[in-house]
Parts: sequence; structure tokens; C-alpha cells
Amino acid sequence: EERKAIYKRALELSTGLAVEIPTYQRKNLYVYNKDVIKADSLFSGEDVTPFQSPISFIWNVELN
Repeated sequence: EERKAIYKRALELSTGLAVEIPTYQRKNLYVYNKDVIKADSLFSGEDVTPFQSPISFIWNVELN
């Protein structure tokens, strides 16, 4: 019972950070905050294929 309140609060905090975006027919969608991640350093655009996603080269991503 004691942990119930803690877990309830933790769930409220984590869902407050979550983003829900509807997608069409299982399309992969990646969301990031430009205030945190430098957009130029992300693997994106024409480079993204069904076999490579923006997180394929996550070690190259730079933070602001």
C-alpha cells in the first residue's frame, strides 16, 4: 500500500512526458526535441530506409 502512491505519482510524471501521434499503417515515426538534439547531426531524409532508421547511427547525434 505504501508504494501505491509512489507508483501512481511516477506514472503521472512519465505519461506527462509522453507524446502520442497517430500514424498510418505501421509507419515508423521518430520524434525529437530540437532544443535537446542538433537536427543536423541526425540520420534523416533520403538516408532513412526500411533498413536504416534515424537511430542507426545514434553515436553521431550531438546535443545542444
